[in-house]
Amino acid sequence: MPARELVVPKETVRRLLREATELDLLLVGGQALKLWVERYRVVLPDEFAYVSRDVDFLAPSAAASDVVRKLARALGGRAVFPRRRAALTALVGQAVKDVSDDEVFNVDVVHRVYGADEGLRARAMELRLGADLGARLMHPLDVLKSRLDNLHGLAEKRNELGKAQLRAAIAVAQAFQREALRAENAPGARRPTTLRYAAFVERLAASAAGKKVAARYGIHVADAIEPSAVPVREFCEKKLPVLGRLMSSSRRRELGLSEPPPTVR
Repeated sequence: MPARELVVPKETVRRLLREATELDLLLVGGQALKLWVERYRVVLPDEFAYVSRDVDFLAPSAAASDVVRKLARALGGRAVFPRRRAALTALVGQAVKDVSDDEVFNVDVVHRVYGADEGLRARAMELRLGADLGARLMHPLDVLKSRLDNLHGLAEKRNELGKAQLRAAIAVAQAFQREALRAENAPGARRPTTLRYAAFVERLAASAAGKKVAARYGIHVADAIEPSAVPVREFCEKKLPVLGRLMSSSRRRELGLSEPPPTVR
């Protein structure tokens, strides 16, 4: 029976992040979501307060085996590598620390993220975690897409935690857009950055993944659109009512949007 993965303690994560900074690693997956959740004070159900058990880093290449060994030393564990016949896997290797006979802390190092494009690293953001520590991690909207991709496309992610992660990513995306508006360098610009963010979320919601997840689980990615962050009259008066058709009923009520007409069969 495989060892059970425990939640990696916060101080251990911070130690790994210090090492990751030196190794040009990008924090991805559930731990990236967790840092954004903490940054924006998103409230989670008690049973999912940990967001993610393991830690995932994106390496610059598939040949970054030395990175895995260095993370294993930082973890106080050992490096584990996939067999040659598993060459198609995104996994470079794992840093594993035995906590008991059947429990471990686990750190995955991957060279690609499921569903992500080549621009993932370029869009990454720096988040300060105190005076002496920073983390380079996935952009909040890439986190949103990643959680959607996982829930839609990976059988092992189709569970209550996977759904909780997507809901949390939606709340993070809303908060990020509000913050982005406040930081906008040119608030009078014709096409503010937040308008592009809304368009990105719309594409996710209108995709096959977005539609299927909404139908199967009642989680509407379009709820991540934050109209208050898009101070453009044409958007609010013309575009938003159309986008409302992709949103949940509760989000439409919250935004004061009318319910779409029933579908005629």
